[in-house]
Amino acid sequence: MVRPNLSSASSPRCANYHPNVSHFVLIDISHPVFTGVAASDWTRFPYGADLERSVSVQTEVLQTAQMLRREWRLQIESPAFVPCLRRFLTSWYVAIGGELLSFRRVAFPRLAPHSAAFRIVGRVSGLEPHLTEFALIGKSRTELNLSVFGLRNARTWVAAQTVRLARILVGRLRA
Repeated sequence: MVRPNLSSASSPRCANYHPNVSHFVLIDISHPVFTGVAASDWTRFPYGADLERSVSVQTEVLQTAQMLRREWRLQIESPAFVPCLRRFLTSWYVAIGGELLSFRRVAFPRLAPHSAAFRIVGRVSGLEPHLTEFALIGKSRTELNLSVFGLRNARTWVAAQTVRLARILVGRLRA
């Protein structure tokens, strides 16, 4: 379990993209209280047959399904989300001495009422390009953020693992 990060630093910010997560905060007379949100984070490195593969899962459980629908509408379904995420990733790669080679939304099975997936190809410090498939899945009051990482030549493996793990995780969610 980890403490949920509801700060403005927890998601990309751009001139035309300012998702508001204040609906997760209930204000008491004396101080703000974060309520109705829990989070966990799991990472496995290495994953699979070699050292160049890893998997990361972050889970957020909100107090109500309505909170998840609202978050999804305000953040993921915003037309400004994808361009902002691309700018954020480009800046992140530059900051670590690398470059973003490719970023795009990819088709993903509808395993839950809300789903979106992205394929990111980047290179760090002249190393071989790597691939990350990042899936966002929302069901009931739970949001899953699943990342599967491998070298660029492992695209088929990365895509298959992302779907396989997403099916397992969604199957474990309570209604």
